Amino acid sequence: MGKYIAGIFSVPKYESEDISNLSFCSDDCVVLKEVFNKHLGIEEENISVLGNDANEEVYKTNILKKVKYMSRKADPDDTILFYFSGHGYSENNVGYLATFDTDLDLASDTSIPISRIRDELKKSQAKRVMLIIDSCYSGIGAGKKFDPRMSGDFETSLFSDISEGWVVFASCKHNELSYSLEDNSMSVFTFYFTEGLKGNADMDADKKISLENLNTYVTGMVSKWAIENGKLQTPNINMELAGTLTFAINNPETSDILSLKSEFSDTEKSAQYIVLSSSYIPETWKIEIDEYGTPQRTFEKLSDGEIMSAVIKNKEMITNHLLANIINYYKPSQIKINENDEYELPFGKLINKSESHFRNDFNLIITKDLYSPTTIDFLNSLDEQSVIKWKGIEYIFNGDFDFDILTEIVKEKEYSVIEYQLTQNYTCMKISPEKKSAEYNLTKREISFRNESQTATMAIYQDSGLEKEFFQTIPITELMDIFRSSLKST
Repeated sequence: MGKYIAGIFSVPKYESEDISNLSFCSDDCVVLKEVFNKHLGIEEENISVLGNDANEEVYKTNILKKVKYMSRKADPDDTILFYFSGHGYSENNVGYLATFDTDLDLASDTSIPISRIRDELKKSQAKRVMLIIDSCYSGIGAGKKFDPRMSGDFETSLFSDISEGWVVFASCKHNELSYSLEDNSMSVFTFYFTEGLKGNADMDADKKISLENLNTYVTGMVSKWAIENGKLQTPNINMELAGTLTFAINNPETSDILSLKSEFSDTEKSAQYIVLSSSYIPETWKIEIDEYGTPQRTFEKLSDGEIMSAVIKNKEMITNHLLANIINYYKPSQIKINENDEYELPFGKLINKSESHFRNDFNLIITKDLYSPTTIDFLNSLDEQSVIKWKGIEYIFNGDFDFDILTEIVKEKEYSVIEYQLTQNYTCMKISPEKKSAEYNLTKREISFRNESQTATMAIYQDSGLEKEFFQTIPITELMDIFRSSLKST
C-alpha cells in the first residue's frame, strides 16, 4: 500500500501593487495541513508546506523546488496531492499561478505556468496525481485589463493533457469567481473540501471516502453556499482514473449542519437558479438604435475601431434598458455595482462576461425568489420589450436527471432525441420538438439536459433568440414542474 506525498502551497501576500493580498489563503493552508495529518494520516515528513503565515513571501522558485522534491520522493504506489491557494490568471492563452514576486508585465518570467507543474509531476513514479487548485481571480490586475473570473484559457491550461492516473479539482468553472467565506476566514472551496475529508463526505459512514463522494459533497455544498449568498460558483473536476481514488479517514469529525444529506432532502427538487444569456457579435453590420429603442442592422464592413464602438454602444444600451426595466419592479437603491463591474440585483446578478473587446456576452442570473410573484412578473416583462434578444435560458437544479424518466417524458410530449452524450464526467441529452405543442408552443428549439457534478441543468436555446412571449407561453413554474419529476432523489 502506497503513501501520500502532499504539497500545500498558498500565496497570501504579493509584492506587486497590481495584485491584492489574500490573507485567508494562509488559513486555508493551516487547516488543510491539519486535515491531511490528522484525518488522512499523512506523516509530517511527507507534507511540504509554504504560505501558512499571512506575511510569508512565497516566491516562484520556492514552489518549484518543493514540486521537484515531491516528484523525486514519490514511489510507484504513492499518490501525490498538490494543493494551491492564491491568485491565478491567464495571458496569451497560457494559465499561470501567481506568486509573491509575480509581475504582470513579465508574466511568463515571474509566474508559474500550470504546464510547468504538470510536466514536473509527470516525471514522478507516483501511481496517482491529484491537483487541487483554489484560485481567486478577483483583485488581480488592478488598473490593468485582467478579467477577475476564471478564463477559458486558464481552464484549458488546467484541464488539458490529463494523463492516466490524474485528477484535477478546481474551485470554480469558466467565467465564475472563487469566493471566501463571509468572515474571510477561509475560501469557500477549501472550507468544504476540508470538511468533506474530515468525514462529512463519508456517505456510508464506513470511514472511507471515494473521490466521487468527495466531489459530490464539495460541489453540492459550495453550490448551495453560492445560491444562498447570491453568487455563482461551481467546483469543476476532471479525471483519468482506472478505478477510483479512495481516502481512508482517521478520527472522523462529522456535523449534521455540514452534512450533505441534511442539506438536500429527497423532496428538494425545485430549480436553484436561472441563467438567461444574450450575446452580440458585430461582423459585417452596424447596429443603429431607432427612436423606439429598437436595434436596426445596416450591413457594412466595419473597422476594428468601429466594431469596438458598436460593442460598447450595444453594452450600454442593453445594460441601461434592462436596469430601467428592473426598477419598474424593484427600488433603484436595491441595484448596486461591485468592484468587478457586476450589477448586484435584488434577485441575483447581471454580468457582462465577455473576454473580447469585439463581443458582448451577458448573463442575467436569478438566484433568489424564483417562484415569487414579483420575479415572475419581471420575467414576463422581459417578453414585452424588443431591445434585448435572449438566446438561451438555463434552469439549474440540485441532483441528477434520471434519463429513463426523461425519455418517457420526451415520448409523451412527442419530442425527438437528437443527441445523447455519455462521458466519465457528464451525461447530456438533447431533444427537439417534433411538432408544435398546443400547450407549450415549443417550436424550432433545442432543449438539453445535462448531469455534471451533482448539478442538473435544463437549457433551452434558439439560434434566432427566444421567441416573444416566451415566459407567458411557457410559465416558469410549469416548465420546472414538467422536468423536475425526472430528478433523482439525492
